[in-house]
Amino acid sequence: MVQSSGDSQTTHTANRRTLVGVVVSDSNDKTVVVSVERRAPHRLYRKVITRTKKYHVHDAENSATSGDIVRIIESQPRSKLKRWDLDEILIGRDIAEVQATELDASFVDKMQRSAARASAESLEDETENNEDVDSQVTTGESETEAEEPEGVPPLNTESEEPEEEGEQK
Repeated sequence: MVQSSGDSQTTHTANRRTLVGVVVSDSNDKTVVVSVERRAPHRLYRKVITRTKKYHVHDAENSATSGDIVRIIESQPRSKLKRWDLDEILIGRDIAEVQATELDASFVDKMQRSAARASAESLEDETENNEDVDSQVTTGESETEAEEPEGVPPLNTESEEPEEEGEQK
């Protein structure tokens, strides 16, 4: 629609698309990423499925934060990815004002001691395992020779005469 005024200036206004979505990223300067969900039936199976699309939106005042529900409006391209402007923040996410405090010195000492204790225990375990292996090597023992299954006679390396089948009664 073209509006004319007394001057020779003309203003073009067009119907612009508006979408509602959730801000998923606000780390860039004057840009937020808004995730918009739409529900549509599957073209073959007709089951209603949810589709999600992300839009890069121009936020001039850096007013939107992650988690806000916002309305975005279509605009002229501002950059390679930005083709939407922030219209309004519908539901703002409350951010808790938490100030950093100093850690208690006893808590820090406790954590350092527990870390030192854990590293000392791991070193003790490694040395015990190494000592076990060293003792087996020096004594010549191996795990297979140390234990024989029950009910199985030991193997004799000495030659014995085999018993004849006829002598059994």
